[in-house]
Parts: sequence; C-alpha cells; structure tokens
Amino acid sequence: MRPRLDGLDSLRGMAAVSVAIFHSVVLLDLSNGRPPEWFMQLHIAVPLFFTISAFALCAGYSASLSSWRGVREFYWRRYFRIAPLFYVMATVWTFYTSSYPSIEDVVLNVVFAFNLLPGKDGSLVAAGWSLGVEMLFYVFFPLLLLVLRDVRSGAAGLVASTVIAAAAAVLMASVPDRFGWHFFVVQGPYFVGGILLFHIFERVARNTVSERRTLALLLMASVMLALSVLAMVDRHALTFMGWYARENIIGLLLMPLVLAFAVFPFPALVNRATIFIGTVSYGVYLIHPFVIATLGRTVAQHMAGKPAWLVVITTITTVLSVTITAAAVTYFGFERRVSNFGRPARVEASFSAV
Repeated sequence: MRPRLDGLDSLRGMAAVSVAIFHSVVLLDLSNGRPPEWFMQLHIAVPLFFTISAFALCAGYSASLSSWRGVREFYWRRYFRIAPLFYVMATVWTFYTSSYPSIEDVVLNVVFAFNLLPGKDGSLVAAGWSLGVEMLFYVFFPLLLLVLRDVRSGAAGLVASTVIAAAAAVLMASVPDRFGWHFFVVQGPYFVGGILLFHIFERVARNTVSERRTLALLLMASVMLALSVLAMVDRHALTFMGWYARENIIGLLLMPLVLAFAVFPFPALVNRATIFIGTVSYGVYLIHPFVIATLGRTVAQHMAGKPAWLVVITTITTVLSVTITAAAVTYFGFERRVSNFGRPARVEASFSAV
C-alpha cells in the first residue's frame, strides 16, 4: 500500500479556495470592475485540479487496472464519487433559479456529456463545466495509463496533447461562452501532465529526504520564475488567430507544483488545516457558487459604503467559512456514505481525484 500523499490534498484545497476567492470577487464585483491582472488568473486553479486528479488516480489505481474487473471497479467508484453531490447541486440550482431545464439538458447532465456541446458546456451547476471534463477523462484514463507507461511516453503524450489542445483552441476560438476553454480536448494536457509527473514521482520517491526537499524547492522556484517571466509578456503577444493562450500556458506552468507537493510536504503548506480543506474540496468547489449567490451577495450589499478592503475581507471570509463548513457536512454526512456504493475499500481516500 502506498503512503498517503497529504501534499496532494493540501494543494487541492488551495486550488479550491483560490477558485472560491476568484468567483467571490468577480461575481460580486468586489473590486469595482478593476481587479488586478494577476488576480484574474486564479481561475486557472481548475486545470491544476485536473493535474492533481490524474496524478492521484495513477497513485490509487495504476496497480488495479490490469483486469476488466479492475476497470469496472474504477468506473463504478469514480461515478459514485462525483455524481451524487453533482446531482444534488443541480437540483438545488434548478429550484433556486426557478429555471427548469429541458429534457435534453437533464440527459446531458445525468450522463455528464454537456461538455461536448457549445452552449451546454456550463452544466446545470454553476462552475460545473469542469466536472464534465473530469468525467470524460475518467472514460479514457485506463487507456491513457496503458499507453503512457513511463516518463518517455508520458513526455511524448504531453507534447502531443498540447499540440492537439492548441489546434482545438484555435478552432474553437470563435465559439461563444468560452466553449474553447471548457472543451475537454483543450484541457487534455493537464491530465496527461499529471500522469507524466506520477512517473517522475516514482523515480524520485525513494530519494533521501534532503534530496526531495531540494527538488521541491527547485520546482516551486521554477514555477514562480516562469510565472514572473510570463507576467512581463504583453498579453496580446500570446493571442493566436483569436485564441488567447495565456491561461493555457499558466496551467502548464503550474503543473510542477503537483510533483513538488507530492515529494516533500512542507509543514507550512501541508498541515492539518490544508489537508482538511483538501479532503472536502469537492464540496468546496460545487457549493461555493451557491453561497456566493445567496449569502455572499447579501453580505456585500449590507456592507455597501464601508471601506473597500473591509468589504472584500468580510465577504470572502464569510463565503469561505460557510462554504468549508457546508462542504464538511456534505462530505462526512453524504459523500462518504454514497461513495461506499462503489467501494471495495482498497484504495486510500487520500488518492481520490477530487
């Protein structure tokens, strides 16, 4: 049995909180329409989720997908990990908005195929587009793991998927409502990158503690340096035939953080608080838009006229506190129970994809 990779949970939690903060500021206009440029990139924590997911799935399932029984168990377990809370939140949003979906929309959301159609890719759940991407990746994961068997094939796969994603992004650039960003092919390199990073992890996991600490520091420093260099590049220089490539590039540059957090858990970053948030992060991701739309909006309106910094801090703190609490309740009271339908408990919970 593999050791728990608490670093993945912590990084997943940080990504979920980043997305929640981004949506709080943007949806409630807490910056009065003038958010800093760097802040507008926080939503790219979603591709980081995908890389973590692929890495975690490799860690949890790579030894069990050699048989049809193992593949069936994989699909069963992933469905019951993702679908139940998604269906609950789809129902909540339907009643909250009083906007009742068509039969087509219901079917697309039940089978998680909404990501395949422009105009439908947003799903019935706010910010739910990524779950369509995730579920489609699950369909192909056993095959990808069979093809991408080592570092060399993983690296080749990353290059190939990046080229394909870029071509798809250019072709989809004119499609409205950000379908070109939501389309699962465009997000493919982040999953393939997670598989590659896992193969690298297998090579370095037996290194000494000192070597792993040094590697983690170098990876984090390289990410910071690369992002700093990218920030100096004019945004228009990264637009190709209508495709704005900056966010895709940032997603690629963030990927080494997954390996860094896996090889060495720095206590300041990987601790009980961050691990806990990571454990309930699926609920954080699905629930936070509803908290923003209800409680967050009320708090922001109530504090109108107060200093801007106080409004931002109070609103975000309220949204995060309520969201994390609700996510904990749904995780321990609902998610873990229904996920048992798909679990002969053989793979540790710490390797769950979300």
